[in-house]
Amino acid sequence: MAKTVAFGIGCFHFGIKKKAPFDFQGEWYLQELEKAFRSIASVENFSLNGQQQLRDDAYRIEEDPRPIGDGPNYRPYWHNMGIELDLHIPQRVQSELTSKAGRIETFTERFKVHIYQEYYSPLAIVELIEPSGAPSPSDGVIVVRELLVREFEKMTDTQLRFDVLGPSPFHADFFVELAEDARADFESGFGLVRDRSPGYDVLTFYADSTVFDGIEDAKEAVYAVLSRELGVFYWLAQIRAGEMEEWEAVEDATRRLVSSESPEGKWDALVRFAKARGLIANAYRSLLEYEGLVIENDDDCYRRIAELYESGEKGWLQEDVLRASKERYKRPVQQRMTFVTFVESRRVQRGQNFVVLVSAILGGAVGSILTLILARR
Repeated sequence: MAKTVAFGIGCFHFGIKKKAPFDFQGEWYLQELEKAFRSIASVENFSLNGQQQLRDDAYRIEEDPRPIGDGPNYRPYWHNMGIELDLHIPQRVQSELTSKAGRIETFTERFKVHIYQEYYSPLAIVELIEPSGAPSPSDGVIVVRELLVREFEKMTDTQLRFDVLGPSPFHADFFVELAEDARADFESGFGLVRDRSPGYDVLTFYADSTVFDGIEDAKEAVYAVLSRELGVFYWLAQIRAGEMEEWEAVEDATRRLVSSESPEGKWDALVRFAKARGLIANAYRSLLEYEGLVIENDDDCYRRIAELYESGEKGWLQEDVLRASKERYKRPVQQRMTFVTFVESRRVQRGQNFVVLVSAILGGAVGSILTLILARR
């Protein structure tokens, strides 16, 4: 029996392609999942567990379900459901799937995939089954990811799509080993050694062999320990993706405003002047919505990370979680706001000049008419 388990981590979800509005039924979703997995030749076995709450779900979806890679509020939420897949992926197929990724070192053709909801986010754990050499478990995540991407893209009779949130793989290789020496922290049953490298770090969990019945028991305990931190880590990735999506709306509004400042002729200038008010309002609205989102996310991030480490104890992945919280991109909000204010002031000035011009023209016309009338007398 193996004394080591090698695994990689990612974030997988199965979204809905159907266009809104429509009535979501959990029973329908589960049937679509089963149909999809049965159509994939590499799936030797699959099972669902804890799906009853999802099965009972029924609600109206008014907007197209967004992929998890676009930010929070993805659909559907899985509650306690878990998906187990046993995959057989021949080396030839692995090479085809990863031809652009460079050398892949899985040293196995068999994978066990656990996909489940961890409160804040879905997670995927990919185990490499009895590898013949020293593998890079994160490569297993790449292989499984690309297989599911390809297979779901080929399906023409399903309303589901395969969605991925990066980083998938998580930038580390994970191992669980049974240990009989002092490397194990006998209070928790585990000891963690993190070997750092320029590429992916290697995290090895040494499990106390006197605490756990075997490697499978130790593995399940490690998954349980990691899940909460990983759930927050990938929730932070959702937040970052959502902010990027919102910022694109700001950039689009800004680009439209820039175009309005480059008229090609006098008539074109007049038309764009008339439209500028709406463009300025849209730019202000986009910026304020983005700022509001960032402020709200700042509060949520602080609260959830504080809850995660409220005991004061260092988590297994605390440095990765804290790094993810700091990797939310800082956007040039103030610069964009200054530009919009500048354009608005120019529009006001142009409006005043236009009023003066019209007044002068009308004044001259009235004066000429009065002169003609008086001359005829």
